[in-house]
Parts: sequence; structure tokens; C-alpha cells
Amino acid sequence: METEQNRQPIFFGPNIRALILLAAVAVGAYWYHVNFQKGPCEAPIEYHIDQFDVSFGVSRESFLSAVAEAEAMWENEPIDSAQGKKGKDLFRFSDSGGLAINLIFDDRQKITIRNTILSDEIDKNSKVAESVKAEFLALKEQYAAAVSAYNRRIDEYKALLSSHNEKVRSANRRGGAKESEYQTLAGERDRLAALSASIETDRGNVNALAGQISALVKKYNLIAEGINSEVGIVNQNAREKFDAGEYVRDEAGERINIYQFEGRDKMIRVLAHELGHALGLEHVADTKSVMYEMNSGTGEKLGEDDITALQELCDAK
Repeated sequence: METEQNRQPIFFGPNIRALILLAAVAVGAYWYHVNFQKGPCEAPIEYHIDQFDVSFGVSRESFLSAVAEAEAMWENEPIDSAQGKKGKDLFRFSDSGGLAINLIFDDRQKITIRNTILSDEIDKNSKVAESVKAEFLALKEQYAAAVSAYNRRIDEYKALLSSHNEKVRSANRRGGAKESEYQTLAGERDRLAALSASIETDRGNVNALAGQISALVKKYNLIAEGINSEVGIVNQNAREKFDAGEYVRDEAGERINIYQFEGRDKMIRVLAHELGHALGLEHVADTKSVMYEMNSGTGEKLGEDDITALQELCDAK
């Protein structure tokens, strides 16, 4: 039979206690990750509308609708590269959602509004320029016809004058013209005077047409200069980077700030771009893709690079 031995209490030193605590934390973290922590695409990102500036002229309902269309761009594409599964719920609106979406009006949208006004002016002035150009071309044809007619009358006058002078010289060599001949020469002289006056009127008309053409050219050039100046201003912002919006994640939380867009289509693409960042996507190389760094694409569908990046992200869960 074994004899009972006296047992002494066991005391852990501070180093041992620290190791036990770390092990407990690690086990707890692993348990939380397995049971609660969701990887990319496993649970929808809940969002809410926070700051909303009415200066954009967009209603809250319209903005929410645009956000819904932006999220649909991601949710309507296959995210499982193996099964081609569609319809994954990646985002969800909730008043208590952790992702705040803000609509913030600042100088960027002011510049956009100015560009829109300038673009309208460019269109308007371009139509005026085309009208001036058409008027110029019509006057140019009229001027060419007038110059041609004027030159023909000059030639006619010169021929008649030469003939008349020759008759006068002939009569003078004969000692003078007879009465009948004198009357004939006097009639020619009157016709030459009338023709000369008529030619002078034609010359005035030709010069007037030339003046009108010159004025139209000047007007057209001024309009063109104005258009070029306006185009230059607009082109400064034509290839706007996506600082039109930003996704921020810091100690204050997660938020998407929307600053600038040109119409609803661009607003949806900016929102889709920033939602892509919220998913964890980076920029892609395809200029037509939503996740390209510049807002240069059009349409409401993802590009091939977008879809590939989304599939890689979701397959990595």
C-alpha cells in the first residue's frame, strides 16, 4: 500500500503567468476568428449615409439609389472563379452600418460645375462659329462672283475707251469730226461716263463685301480663341484622378468621401471605385476598369481586371 505523501502548494513565477496569459489570448483570438471574424466577401459590408451636402443638387433618395447601383456593379459579377457564382451580397445599407458614406461639397465640385457651364458655352459658341463660318463661305462666293463681274466690266470699259479714243484721234487727224460723227463720239463719251460710274459702284460693293468678309474672319477668330481658352480650362480637369472620392480607414473608423462627379453616371462610378477599396481592392492597370486610378471609363459594368481582382480577393477567404 502506498503511503500518503504530504503535498506542497505550487506557485507560478511571473514569467510563467505571462506565458499562460499569452496562450489564453492566442486561443481566444483563434476562437473568435473561427467563429466570428469574416474574411473578404464572407459577410456584407454594412454602410450608412452620414454627411450629406445638398449643394450638389442631388436628393438623399437619389444618392442612395446611386450607391445601390454602384454596389450592384460588384454584386452582379461572378466572384467564385471555380463555380462562376453570381449574386453575392457584398454590401448592405444599415442605419448603424460601420462604413460611413459622405457627400462633401468643396472646390472640386465647384470646378466641375464651372466646367459644365464652360462646356455648354463651348457648344453654344461652336454653333455660333459654324454659323459665322457658313456666312463667311456664302459671302466668299458672292465676293468672288462680284470681283469676276467687276473685272469683266473693267475690261469692257477699257475696250470701249480704247475704241473711243482711237476714233477721236482719227477725227483730229482729219481736222475734226463731222457733225454726225461728233454726235456719235459724244454718245460714246456719255456711255463711257455712265459705265465708269457703274464700275465705281461695283468697286464699292466689292470693297464692302471684302469688309464684311474681314469682319466675319475677325469674329470667327475671336470666337475660336474664346472656345480654345474655354477648352483649355476644361481640359485641365478632363482626366480627373479619383481624388473625386476617397476611402479612409483609421482610428475614427471607415468612411467613403465623395467630392466630385459629372452627372449620375460618373457619381456611380466614383462610388463603385471607393466601394472596391472598401472591399480591399487596389488600383488596376486597365483604363476602362472601375478600379483604374483615373475616372476615365464609362458605363456601369466592371472591367475584366476588376472581375479578376474581385475573384482573387474572394477566393482568398
